[in-house]
Amino acid sequence: MRAWHRVSTDSSVQNTIDRRTWLVSLLLLQQQQRVARARGLEYVATSAEQLAELVDAVPDGSVITLQSKEYALKDTLTIEKPLTLRGSGASSRLSVFTRKPYKSVIKCSSGPIHLQGFSVTHSSPSVANNYAVYLVDANEVSLEDLDIQSETGTGIAIEGGGKVLVKDCVIHDCASNGIGIFSNIVGDDASNTVIQGTRIVRNGRNGVLIKGAGSPLLESNRVESNREYGINIADSEPRMTRSTNVLSSNNLGPMTLDSLSRVLDTL
Repeated sequence: MRAWHRVSTDSSVQNTIDRRTWLVSLLLLQQQQRVARARGLEYVATSAEQLAELVDAVPDGSVITLQSKEYALKDTLTIEKPLTLRGSGASSRLSVFTRKPYKSVIKCSSGPIHLQGFSVTHSSPSVANNYAVYLVDANEVSLEDLDIQSETGTGIAIEGGGKVLVKDCVIHDCASNGIGIFSNIVGDDASNTVIQGTRIVRNGRNGVLIKGAGSPLLESNRVESNREYGINIADSEPRMTRSTNVLSSNNLGPMTLDSLSRVLDTL
């Protein structure tokens, strides 16, 4: 690993486009939620079993609301259609605690999907792909105001895909990385990923691992007290707002880059 190397670039136009794109996406999502309410496509999940059934059965564009309780899932909750899953805050909890390997709590592979306002806890003894929330080739997927912890792996993994937004979340006390951002199996990167306003703290390895992921944008995050680096970058060129990302008290340093990487300063 070489020393921290940063490259300034005039990317203000691209950043403005990114923000406008996400604003349009969120406005469309809010419109979709209003339409769902008007059409009676709002559902309340009263148990883990019913939640899994609803995700499979409800029409596209539906809103599923979580109560203030724990939903102890027996298997990964896989979402592959336009859907909003909305909790009541940290007291709405989705969990998977299993001895079976390769089990996430939530897996998303299409969109638009909006996950908002609940907590996620995870334990599954996987050697690889050990993720609490797993986004694979996801497009138009947003995670907002989530509290995520994995006792065995990484909090959020993003592999390839289109637009992904992680906003105002807390990813903490994971056994491995807080967030992992990667290319997918065919080499598509995750340049349309935005991590914004998120706290990534006290994780067992890196706060954020970015590997072969193109140029995801990190903005206004706090990455603190992780056991290895705040941000570990390999074969990638992430965009960062240097003045608004706080990288502090990470054991091996704020950031490291390999010889194939550089940071594109968005200021």
